[in-house]
Parts: sequence; structure tokens; C-alpha cells
Amino acid sequence: MQRSDPSGQPASVDIHGQSAGLSSVDDLTTRQRWIVLTAAFLGWMFAGLEISLFVLISRPAMRDMLGTSASEAMVGDWFAWYQCAFLLGAASGGWLFGWLGDRVGRTRSMGWSILCYSTVTGVSFFATDPYTLLVLRYIACLGVGGTWPNAVSLSVEALPPCRAPCWPD
Repeated sequence: MQRSDPSGQPASVDIHGQSAGLSSVDDLTTRQRWIVLTAAFLGWMFAGLEISLFVLISRPAMRDMLGTSASEAMVGDWFAWYQCAFLLGAASGGWLFGWLGDRVGRTRSMGWSILCYSTVTGVSFFATDPYTLLVLRYIACLGVGGTWPNAVSLSVEALPPCRAPCWPD
């Protein structure tokens, strides 16, 4: 991402969202690069775990909330609504936390997105009706979607700059 400094010249933005000289990413040690990549990977991994586990627990959760008299069609309909909440929440979260990453820094934004999906997923345990769970699912998926753009950007920004060998200078 490029911003202009007071003289109008482009200035780079470091992984914390602060304006810095071009050498800020170059100054990362190999250890620091691995820490950034590990944090991004763990954020992605736990977001994927949150997505996958919900698929496994949704049917038993619906049976518990709706009662044993709920039809299989009703359980399937609620599952479809939860998947819709996931898709809309993840898309909205990618936009929201991506925008936030550009404003306050990708590290903070990714941390907030992870806090969002982990906290709200934990609070979902206390949901007593399908409507509350639907809203909580949407909010949790805002965080899931917010992890993706920030983790990608952090990973790319942490890697050393390189050029394709066939491209001229």
C-alpha cells in the first residue's frame, strides 16, 4: 500500500500500518518473518476450525434448541440459514477488518478479528434459541472473514521483496 509523505513522494506502510521508510520490511529478521507467518497461519487455522466445527455441531444443537419434535426439514432449513450467516458475515468481515487493517494496522486488525470470532463463538454456547445463534453466527463470521485479508497482507509484507527472474528492471 502506498501513501504520500508531505512532499508528495510515495511512502511505504509497514506491517503495523505506520508510515515508514522502504527498509522497514527489509529490516525484519528471519525469526520475525517466521513469527508473522506462524501467527497468520494460526489465525487461518483456527478460523477454519471454527467453520468446520460448526458444521459438525449444528444438527445436534438444532435438535436441542428446537426439541425432538422438530422435523428434519426444519433442522435443514436452519442449517441453510447458518451457512448464509457465515457467507454474509465472512464477506462483510473481510471488507470491515480489511478496511480497518488499512487504517490502524494489519496486526491490530487481525488481532481484533481473531478476538471477535473466538469470543463470539464461545458466547454462542449460551444461545438458547435458533435466532440468537443465527445473529451470533453472523458476528463470529465477521471475525473469520476479517482474518483472511489481514493474514494474507501480513504474510506478503513480511516476506523479503523479490522479483521474477525473467522480468527486466
